[in-house]
Amino acid sequence: MGHVRRNDGSRCRNPSGHVHRNLGHVAGISGHVRPEYSLDEARRLLRLALRDSDTFALLFPLPQATMAALGFHAQQAVEKALKAVCTRQNMEVRRTHDLAALGQIVLDHGTALPVSVDELRRLNPFAVEFRYDDEITSSMKREELDLLLRAVLSWAGTELDR
Repeated sequence: MGHVRRNDGSRCRNPSGHVHRNLGHVAGISGHVRPEYSLDEARRLLRLALRDSDTFALLFPLPQATMAALGFHAQQAVEKALKAVCTRQNMEVRRTHDLAALGQIVLDHGTALPVSVDELRRLNPFAVEFRYDDEITSSMKREELDLLLRAVLSWAGTELDR
C-alpha cells in the first residue's frame, strides 16, 4: 500500500504496510502549531512515554531482564517525555534519539530539567547500540534507570499541566 500524506494528524500507511501517525505541522517538525493542538500532541506523547514506562516496570523486577531491555524502554520513555514537553512549549525539535540534545533544547528555552544533561546522555546508547550489540556493558544500575525515569516522567506531567 502506498504512503498517503496527510497534515491533519490522521494515520497513514507507509510502503511496508506499517501504520504511522502523520505529525504534519506538529511542533518538533515545523515548530508552528496551534496551542490546543500542541497540548493534544504533547499529551499523546506523554501517554506513549507512560506505555514504555509500564513495560519497564513489568521487566524491572525480573532478574532475567537484561539491562539492554530495561534501558531501551527507559530511554524510549524519557525521549517521548522530553518531546512532550518540547511540543507543549512549541519548541522546535529535530527528529533525534539524542536525549542530551533534547535536554539542551529544553534548557535553552528556559525550562529546568529534573536531571542533568549528562544523566540524559547516559541513556543514549540504549536507543540503538545496546539493542544490536550484546557485548556492550552499561555503568548504569537498574535502580539508577528507575530513578531517572520516574524523575523525568513526573517532571513532564507537571510541565504539561502548566
